[in-house]
Amino acid sequence: MNRDELFNDPDYLAWEQDVLESLVPKLETSEIVATIYTGGHDVKLAVELGFAVLMDKPIIILAQEGVVVPETLTRIARVIVIIDLHNESGREIAARTVAGVVSEIFREEQHGHGNS
Repeated sequence: MNRDELFNDPDYLAWEQDVLESLVPKLETSEIVATIYTGGHDVKLAVELGFAVLMDKPIIILAQEGVVVPETLTRIARVIVIIDLHNESGREIAARTVAGVVSEIFREEQHGHGNS
């Protein structure tokens, strides 16, 4: 399938419309983007992070313990939190950490030091 065929394919056009109508408005109204990285090739994550970068949103990555985080992802993330998502205490630590980072971002933006 060549480029013209791809961008005129009904399945692609439906997916693109869904992304533009569902994901993009959510990101536009978000102050930050927090997402879970478990490794592998996650298309939803890739699209979400791509738009977050294009919108200059602070990015928080919650990485599953033991997963190797790609170098480029470490450069674009505001913070990377290594957690164990498989148990309740790991999820609680993740929630507290994200809340703390969000508070820090908002404080910086109020004082004119934020990235977004």
